[in-house]
Amino acid sequence: YLSACLPQIVGVYLPFLVHSLATTDPTPRLSAARLTAVFYVAVHSLNGHKELRFLLPVLPLLLLDASASAERLNLKRDGRLLGALRAVNLLAFLFFSLVWQSGSIYSMYQIGSLIPPDAAAVSVDLVTSCHATPAHTHLFRPG
Repeated sequence: YLSACLPQIVGVYLPFLVHSLATTDPTPRLSAARLTAVFYVAVHSLNGHKELRFLLPVLPLLLLDASASAERLNLKRDGRLLGALRAVNLLAFLFFSLVWQSGSIYSMYQIGSLIPPDAAAVSVDLVTSCHATPAHTHLFRPG
């Protein structure tokens, strides 16, 4: 989880989280949130089946810790850093919403277009990895 899933869910806020963990003397509330997040990640790291979605419940606590670092760095003072952070977030948003894993969705449309319009029922077996075709359990013919 520490090398793969955690950087993915924290995203561009990872440097702030690392900075906060290294430099911030936490308040009692932040300390409780940090302890809860560390315990949660540690317990889930013991599980043999690891998925990114298992760490999503702890994401608000991690971002709370990252925000303590952002507050210490006083991002509002330096508008360039805040603008760069917004630009990186926008680029990540565009990439993950338009490009990332779009091939599996496109392939479902392609397979659907190969089904003859007059076919009553067609069965298609796909040999793919787990969750390779998200939200697609049925093929729909275009048109």
